[in-house]
Formats: sequence, C-alpha cells, structure tokens
Amino acid sequence: NLGRLAPPRGAAFENIPIKKLDQFRRFQAENIATPMTAELRPGEVFDPRGWGDFVIVKPLSLTLSSLGNSARLFRTQALANLDNSKLSPDHILKRAPVLVQDFVDTGLYPSKWRVLSLFGEPLYSAVSRSVLPRADLQADDLEIEASVVEPRTTANKEADSLGERDALASDNDVLGFARR
Repeated sequence: NLGRLAPPRGAAFENIPIKKLDQFRRFQAENIATPMTAELRPGEVFDPRGWGDFVIVKPLSLTLSSLGNSARLFRTQALANLDNSKLSPDHILKRAPVLVQDFVDTGLYPSKWRVLSLFGEPLYSAVSRSVLPRADLQADDLEIEASVVEPRTTANKEADSLGERDALASDNDVLGFARR
C-alpha cells in the first residue's frame, strides 16, 4: 500500500522482514551455506551427529531474537533430554516458540557480521563482538546455558565502556558472500 505516493515512473520496492525459517529455506534453495535451522517442537530430537555438539536456541519471533537477550547455547544432547515440566516459568523454552540453529563457534568472545545490501550490492557492513566471554565449552550444562553468546545483550551493552562492541567493518570475504 503506497498510500498517496504515486511514483511518476518505474517500480516501487518495499523492504519487508523475512522470517528466520523462510531465510533458511531461501538460502538452502540457492545453495548458500547457512547454519542449520529448525523450529523446536515438543518431542523433537536434534541428533548431535547432524547438528554438532552445540546449538543456539532463540525466539522464533524476529522482534524478540533481534534484541539478543534470549539467545542461549545448549549442548545438543542436553536439549534432547530437557524435561519442560522442570523448567522455570520464565525459561526461554516456556516463553515463546523457539528455533534451533547450528552453533558457529567464533571464539571465546562471540561475534557476528551484519551486511545491508540493496539489489545485491552491500551498502555497509558491521561486526559486533561480545566484550564478555562465553562459557568454556567443557563447562557444565547450567553454565553453558547461562553463557553470553550474543554481542547485543543488555549485559554486553553495559560492559562495553570503551565502545568496542560494534564497529563498521569491511572484509572482502564477507562482502563477497553478501553479493552472492
């Protein structure tokens, strides 16, 4: 709906959010490497042989997942053995539908890249790096599940006294991937 806007010529383009599961399917259809992604449903088992030893669990909703506070690291096997009846009412798995993604280990201080592109051309890219370390992967399940794995958490924002968490960045491999 363009309202009263009436372009004199040419096409009008609109940016709309694409749900995470749809993003995953689109990437797969185009043979673009992307972390495995699925919705966590009751009774669903994620086999470490296909998913790896660790997975990230985060809200399915884009508005909740973009804030970063709800992303959690789980041992894949621990996720398979969870008893929902024993979880606290505010546990991520009780609050909202969640998705499960492969854990891509970017190191002790988790990081992620974001690229904004228009018609296949990157406009800018940024990297976010946690200023707080994640748990050691040999730690117990409770410590791992409480670990910071997302740079955009409230705790990371508060700990970032030097402004090191977010930065514009240019990396040829990242920009090339964005173009593809």
